[in-house]
Amino acid sequence: MSDLQKLKWSWQELLVGAVKSVLCVEIDITPEPAERILKRTLRKAQSILSNNERAAIARMFFGTICLRARLAHIIHADFHTSDFAESTTNKSVGLVELLTAYKLLEEPRYFPHANANEPASPWLDYAAYVLGFERVSLLTRTQSQFALEWPLPQIEYMCVFYSMPVWLTETIAATYPSSKSRQNALAASLNQPARPVFRANLAKTTRAALAASLANLGINCEPTLFSNAGLRVVGPEKPEIRNNALYRSGFFEVQDEGSQLVSLATEGADIYDNMVVVDMCCGRGGKALHLADMMRRGILICHDVDANTLRQAKARLEKAGVLNDSQLNIRFVSSSAAVNSQSSTVIHGGRGGDMSFLTPDQPTVNADSAALQSAMNGVLADIVLVDAPCSSLGTLRRGPNVRWEINPANLPIFSILQQNILQHAVSLVKPGGILVYATCTFNKQECGDIKQWFEDEYAEMFEPEPLFRENVMRQLVGPDGDTMANSVQLTPSDHGTDAFFISKWKRKK
Repeated sequence: MSDLQKLKWSWQELLVGAVKSVLCVEIDITPEPAERILKRTLRKAQSILSNNERAAIARMFFGTICLRARLAHIIHADFHTSDFAESTTNKSVGLVELLTAYKLLEEPRYFPHANANEPASPWLDYAAYVLGFERVSLLTRTQSQFALEWPLPQIEYMCVFYSMPVWLTETIAATYPSSKSRQNALAASLNQPARPVFRANLAKTTRAALAASLANLGINCEPTLFSNAGLRVVGPEKPEIRNNALYRSGFFEVQDEGSQLVSLATEGADIYDNMVVVDMCCGRGGKALHLADMMRRGILICHDVDANTLRQAKARLEKAGVLNDSQLNIRFVSSSAAVNSQSSTVIHGGRGGDMSFLTPDQPTVNADSAALQSAMNGVLADIVLVDAPCSSLGTLRRGPNVRWEINPANLPIFSILQQNILQHAVSLVKPGGILVYATCTFNKQECGDIKQWFEDEYAEMFEPEPLFRENVMRQLVGPDGDTMANSVQLTPSDHGTDAFFISKWKRKK
């Protein structure tokens, strides 16, 4: 390829190179995360790429590597064979074929607005140069004659049709063991781009007022179905909010509706009034922000084993304006380094470090119960929320290549860790107090199995508590569901949210 041709095909060559870095890695080498590869690619060519070209690269990059198994089936290519691995030239040609199949067959389904606004010809011209006009024409005709045979066994079918590794399709099948249609619906939903969801800061505004203000800025939203503070962005475009004045002033946060429901599950029959609430796994403070909004006054303990993420939580709560509230005392408890805070109490726990210390042989967290109880002024908590570390399969639709990056051998670690955290949490709940457990996943081992283990282990100490008020629960479980149930499995296919499991108990004694 001449220098003039390289310049002409600059962004197309960058795209092929980025996809090659993901798909053409030697078997014994740990692949680099796809997001890091894309960021480096775009940064390297920042001065020569237009905004449309950057968007096209990102869309085709993630779409192709995510749907690799489906695309390979369509074009009858197997990129794990030795023949493909032997030739760099064949690799590049094969990748162009994969990308072209995605551009013609898949992108119009997932991003129709992109095809309406951006003609396909810049990529197809390049594809014709590499593959030849005849091959591109054949793929173009396939678009209107899309009738293929797919594998018949359900697991193999989902692997190819929805482009997923075997372990993931088996996890999906275990979620809905008696319904292939629900298995297929969940698998399909994980390939659909998720629309952004906001949570209004009801201490500063109302949901309706925020929606009106956002509309004035060209961001149209609709109320979420289950959360009373949620707004879902309408339309295919993802709005830029980093410099949005309302966002920077703390009038709203970006938070999936499923995540909002985790915080809402802590609500009981009593109104929050000078309660002690513990966010056991605070992380970057998404749930703590919502809890602070609902509490208005009392003591909120934000605990995490990682001081760095706790610092980020403090910064977010500061932006929302809740740290200066004289009626709401927010305290940070870290199991590692200190969190510097002027307006909130900081208490140091025991073991230091982040979650990287976890191994299959030692999946435990040394939460310092004494430090937590000191932050609670020596009394037990009215509410303890355990939004536990998990496999995060519930957000797969937001990370298109994560399904191929997860090592399934690590999944059993999480259920052991979750049990360990709950064992710490039970001692913090007062008699009559509430314990809420949540994970952002649909993996049965981290959801229903943990619920069953807890109810077997602590039957004398805790009893199931209805998860939500009846009107909310009815919307979640449908006309035939149990509105008094103490747990729910949210999925993007059933509820339009990220996948979350939430369960709730009340301490008896």
